[in-house]
Amino acid sequence: MKQITHKIITITLVIIIAILVGYILTPTKTIAPAQRIDSISINADEQTVLELGNDYRASKQLTKLSINSQLMKSAQAKADDLCKSGNWSHTDSQGREFYSFIQATGYKYEHAGENLAKGYATQELAFKALINSPTHLENIVGDYKEIGIGISDCNGQNYLVAHYGIQK
Repeated sequence: MKQITHKIITITLVIIIAILVGYILTPTKTIAPAQRIDSISINADEQTVLELGNDYRASKQLTKLSINSQLMKSAQAKADDLCKSGNWSHTDSQGREFYSFIQATGYKYEHAGENLAKGYATQELAFKALINSPTHLENIVGDYKEIGIGISDCNGQNYLVAHYGIQK
């Protein structure tokens, strides 16, 4: 009887050790930002928009835009406002112009611009629509130095906001 009990305890311990070793050796999944640019975290969708815009600018021999944390905040605030209010306009539901979102972050600009897109299944499709619109294309290839990108999802509807700027 002691031998059977001893075998059961040994087998149980081996199983427990195997489970613990497997748990310890199994890598944990972490969701990290797609990239950190100048200490600013951007997600994969924002990274896609940045790369598409900068690749397009490079094809026209223009300098790449840099991510700016204040413009990231203003663009995200605008995307969230569009999503929440349902007001699809460069002027928000309270009558404020797009630049009020930029000013609220403390960004001092010489010149600023805004692009909006909604309802596209991918950021690539949204970008394609923007470059096919003359007024949106003006911002993409404009003399801006910095960009902020905000993306909000409302019930499966994708809202993309890009804020462009040149600091004073």
